[in-house]
Amino acid sequence: MKLKRVIAFVIDLFITSVICFIVILFLKKCNVRITSYIVSSIVYVLILCKDCYNGLSIGRRITNIQVFDSKTMKVASPVKCVLRNYCYALHLLEVFFVQFTSSGLRIGDRITGTKVAERNMNLKEVDLRKIVLAVSGVIAIILLMGVIIYIRASSLGRMDLWYE
Repeated sequence: MKLKRVIAFVIDLFITSVICFIVILFLKKCNVRITSYIVSSIVYVLILCKDCYNGLSIGRRITNIQVFDSKTMKVASPVKCVLRNYCYALHLLEVFFVQFTSSGLRIGDRITGTKVAERNMNLKEVDLRKIVLAVSGVIAIILLMGVIIYIRASSLGRMDLWYE
């Protein structure tokens, strides 16, 4: 199971990288100056929201694993999936927890009460409205952070921090 989780993450990271590369090429072609902010925002949204649809990312679909609520053994809600993925900021600790604990749970799994197991095709899909709300919330937070950073850089006269 641990190997499947690593393979799924690598696949998801590869797909995110390809999407970002395409966006960078497009933004450069359009002569957009805030490429780094746009691309980093896309990375955050893709990584945080990757499991929102039925506890499955593309990598998880390929490796046939899924994120479940560990108490009910139903598909984890989109909000739980986003919250568990926020813990990727602790990646070195995450690797330790997955590799060296007997349960193989990440810190995000422990905090949100989720776990990854073999995919169950019989489970009911998560409501699309919940997915849209979770993804919209992540996008809103990232946009708000961007506005705050822009205002702060502007007030300091450091717009070079904002532009490439």
